[in-house]
Amino acid sequence: MITQFLKFSKYRISFLLLSVCCWQFLSASDITVKSNVDSTIFLIGNQTKVHFVVSQPADKIVAFPVFIDNMAEGVEIVNDLKADTTDLGNNRIEIKKDYLVSAYDSGAYLIPQQPFIELNKKDTVWSQAMAMKVYTYEIDTADAQLFDIKPLQNPPFPWRYAFGVVLKILLILLLLAAIAYVVWRLVKKKPIIPIKDVPEPDPYDVALSGLEKIKSEKLWQKDQEKEFQTQLTDVLRTYLLKRFNIEALEMTSDEILAEVMKNEECKPLHDELRFILKSADMVKFAKVKLAPDENERSIQNAFEFVENTKKEEEQTNQLDN
Repeated sequence: MITQFLKFSKYRISFLLLSVCCWQFLSASDITVKSNVDSTIFLIGNQTKVHFVVSQPADKIVAFPVFIDNMAEGVEIVNDLKADTTDLGNNRIEIKKDYLVSAYDSGAYLIPQQPFIELNKKDTVWSQAMAMKVYTYEIDTADAQLFDIKPLQNPPFPWRYAFGVVLKILLILLLLAAIAYVVWRLVKKKPIIPIKDVPEPDPYDVALSGLEKIKSEKLWQKDQEKEFQTQLTDVLRTYLLKRFNIEALEMTSDEILAEVMKNEECKPLHDELRFILKSADMVKFAKVKLAPDENERSIQNAFEFVENTKKEEEQTNQLDN
């Protein structure tokens, strides 16, 4: 320790005069530049500040030197601090600019003069050169115990990155699954989007509902006999199509009756259906006006035809009820 102290004292004496010089300033015309270092002697890896102070007229522009990483060979800039401007009055200002520097090897370092350029006159004022001494400890390698400057620290888990990776994987798997599903549907010759089959309403229920509506309106009592007969035959023709697959909507009355005779379920009700169809033909084509009881008979025959030709399961359900 005594040896290190003597060396340290020798360094301080060697750079004392130069340190004093660093507080001096240079001037050109009405612009002055001061430069100094906080510590001219410091331990390797430590940091010190370098100061530049420019006093100038407020209406002039002075360009400071530009440093990239290093201020001199071996002197690294740790932080480029923000400049501070002070109004001195009398149209003069003072601009202070500091740099935090360090050196990572022992030895003597010289920060050379730096140019400060007055842009108005293209005149240059140079700063004072500055010297620094960086020393290191002498280590007894026989007894020295190496250790980290700071304990090891585990970095925090990158949750955001991990979430992004997992999300991308899930999206890729979802895309692959969608492609596989589309290919499978195409191979099976099925629609890509399954269409749910909506069961058709029961022909019996549709016909019965239509007949009830026609009966409640009683159009034949309102001099709308043709409309009444048209609606009545349309309900029956649709019922024959849906219940027995007889294309009654495209057939004449005689063609319908001929098809009905071929059907064992409809055959017993041939006469009732014939009365309805023939009465409707006379009203619609011959413009015959039927008696009220004939219209009521037509609607009654329609109900009987539908009731007696409905599916057996519907008949069983009605008996159970």
